[in-house]
Amino acid sequence: MSTPQSSTDNVHPSAVGRNSVPDTTEPRDSGDSGSKSASQGPDAAEYPEQRHAGAVGFGPNYHAQPGFLDKLTAAKETVTGKVTRNPELAEKGHDRWTGALKQKELDADQAEDPFANPEEKRQEQEQKQQEQTDGDARASRSQSSSSTQ
Repeated sequence: MSTPQSSTDNVHPSAVGRNSVPDTTEPRDSGDSGSKSASQGPDAAEYPEQRHAGAVGFGPNYHAQPGFLDKLTAAKETVTGKVTRNPELAEKGHDRWTGALKQKELDADQAEDPFANPEEKRQEQEQKQQEQTDGDARASRSQSSSSTQ
């Protein structure tokens, strides 16, 4: 008579943990129809809820508030502005301390179009200047013609 083999007979002893009991249950036959679907993957309900979804804090605005070095620089600028009687420098230091300067820089960066060609910008500015000078010339001609009549 053959003796039934245990599931640990063909396994090396180091593969089985100490003081542990190996799983001796028989695996389910793949032909059995069970309550689970035919897919072997876990159901979506078994996964934990994803709450971070990219909000882990390492984005472009990670340090939105002024840090220690910003505050040191702000204090230096404020004192220097007051000693030299330069109100613009003192105001810049105050804005840096409160974080308003960093917010202004972020707003200016957001307003800038990264896809705009600098050559196109220059041409647009020249065209606007040309239109303004043409408009001024027309206005001055119409005033001079009306004054001569």
